Amino acid sequence: MERALAVIASFTARQHGVVARAQLLAAGVPPHLIDDRVRAGDLVTVHPGVYRHAAVPFSTELRWMAALLAGGDGAALSHRAAAVLHGMAVRRTRPEILVTHSRQVALDDVTVHRSRRIDEIDVAVVRGFRATARPRTLLELGAVLRGEPYVEVVQDAVIRKLVTVESLVAVLDRLGTRGRTGTGPLREALLGGFVDPTIESKLELLLAKITEGVHGPKPVRQYELRCVDGRIVRFDVAWPAIQLGVDADGLRWHGSATQARRTRERARSIERSSWSHLVYGWGECHDTPDAVRREIEQTVLDLLRRAA
Repeated sequence: MERALAVIASFTARQHGVVARAQLLAAGVPPHLIDDRVRAGDLVTVHPGVYRHAAVPFSTELRWMAALLAGGDGAALSHRAAAVLHGMAVRRTRPEILVTHSRQVALDDVTVHRSRRIDEIDVAVVRGFRATARPRTLLELGAVLRGEPYVEVVQDAVIRKLVTVESLVAVLDRLGTRGRTGTGPLREALLGGFVDPTIESKLELLLAKITEGVHGPKPVRQYELRCVDGRIVRFDVAWPAIQLGVDADGLRWHGSATQARRTRERARSIERSSWSHLVYGWGECHDTPDAVRREIEQTVLDLLRRAA
């Protein structure tokens, strides 16, 4: 019994007063001893399988942690709850968590959101809480907070350097598909005056820095190709000897239908000219530069082998 009480105390001390039944079982506490503590009133059920130590009063942090434990593996504080955790200008609210789309979770007094995609780069641990990272939080926040209040939160986060414009463009580039809730509000907030007009050239410089680390022949920057159909194409970086061009596309998440058509036509001209073509946006270059470098390097090596 004493050991069981010590294990319970250990978990609740570092988890804002709450513990999951699964945690206690994994730590070797027998089921009947857990049930005894519940009947005795030492453990109070908050959610199915999640208990509060009776000596610990309710708090925002306790509710957050209880919701995360009840949400299961992969759950993260999100939306307004994550915004409050990150210190953004959002009022305190009920717990909100994000879980994978395959999980069916329904909890009293907790707002549960589901997503098909939760990348590790979109998750952070803050003060012991697993939560969506700041850029992802602002993207998700656009689904539940609209209009001027939302724009003010985004602007405040940028001004106070909680996020950078580049990180917001990156999360839009990576996740901001048309029809996805939150995409439109964040896009409009950025285009309303926060997108640096030099952001595409900044991305080109970032891509150039990434390609400098690629092993093999030295690339050429701003290489001009005359395609077989007469179109002139300028690549941000190119390996002419193996006919590989690489481009940065800084604002592809807000292009018009006309721009999209011209992009497709350009791609077809490059293909007909027997060139390989790789395109990267802020989502790749800002968030996963090493993966971009490895992909380009592998492509260079593959093309060199073919040419040999």
